[in-house]
Amino acid sequence: MTLPQDQAGGRPDALRTERASATPTARGLLRAQRGATTLPTGLKAQLTWFQAAVTAPRPPPATGALHRPELLEVYRYAYRARLEEALDDDFEAVRVFAGSRWPSLVAAYLRDCPPASATLNDYGARFPAWLRQRRQVFLADLAALEWALVEVLHAPAAPALDLPALAKIPLEAWAEARFTPAGTLRLVTSPWPINDLLDAVRQGEVPPRPGRRATAVVAYRRGFDLWRQALTPTAHRVLAALVSGQSLGQALEPIPDTQAPDILACFQEWVGKGFFAGVRVGA
Repeated sequence: MTLPQDQAGGRPDALRTERASATPTARGLLRAQRGATTLPTGLKAQLTWFQAAVTAPRPPPATGALHRPELLEVYRYAYRARLEEALDDDFEAVRVFAGSRWPSLVAAYLRDCPPASATLNDYGARFPAWLRQRRQVFLADLAALEWALVEVLHAPAAPALDLPALAKIPLEAWAEARFTPAGTLRLVTSPWPINDLLDAVRQGEVPPRPGRRATAVVAYRRGFDLWRQALTPTAHRVLAALVSGQSLGQALEPIPDTQAPDILACFQEWVGKGFFAGVRVGA
């Protein structure tokens, strides 16, 4: 199956929806209290107790606050199931290439990285770095690309810079122009062809682990649609320099004159796709 592309080879990506909270609720506490004899005093203390009872590696003992700890199991199971489901959704390619190791990786991540936010949309934020710390570098690079798409999806939209605004910049000031990247833009690099591998997984394939082939990918959003596009080394060098805050002159300085027309065409496409939210001239 051939994926649709935009004019510069960008590819659409699957859209994810908002998720519910990962935090145990007061309603669950009230249900779990049935059969309880002594609970901490005060709602805050009770909710703290309930959250610890649900999220702890082991359930509380069948004494004191709760005579029937089995009443908590539905919440303990649902809590972990929602976290596992979030990782399954956000890291499809990592799951495919991890194969039989995926359940143990997820279990270890749940143990090492409990949720730091009330929304499941944020839960996978530490997963790429966590994989890298465990020396799973290939999987970490795949995870970085997949998480970039999650971030782009949930980033707030902002007005994009347009060509008429650029036309107002005096010609002699262009070298000093600095561009503000859009919040819906991410750059990811890897020594593996992670963009092609993600394409294959999204088409239902299970490709063998590839050899190394350096890849640079830009992930971005147009309206409500997610897109991925592979970049040439030169285009990535210029775009990464602009995103890091370098002036246009600094970004273009190492580029040979023979490649200037190609980079100019890329720059026009980047502006048209909303890669930049603003521009300023001078320091």
